[in-house]
Amino acid sequence: MSINQESEIVPESEVDDRYSSPTKLLRIASWSYILSWVMLALSVILFVGRVYLQFLDNWNLDLIFAFNWAFYLSSLVGGIVWFVVLQAISEGIYLWMDIEEISRN
Repeated sequence: MSINQESEIVPESEVDDRYSSPTKLLRIASWSYILSWVMLALSVILFVGRVYLQFLDNWNLDLIFAFNWAFYLSSLVGGIVWFVVLQAISEGIYLWMDIEEISRN
């Protein structure tokens, strides 16, 4: 039992949880999951496109070519890092919600 602002006694089942909303947390987790796959797909598509255009442009093994490859690989690694971070956020939210549900019982 708790007391609301009007000094009425309210049963526990009707008390709002002020610190989290399961619906909002599920929405954030699902958006994070979807965005992680979008980021991974975009980084792979851009990497493949850049490499393909590089091979069409010239096949010279010079210093600029090496810098381009380093840039291409760094953008791919950046996309993979974003994928891992967003997946961890999504799974972390699901895990915290499970822990909260178990601890309430």
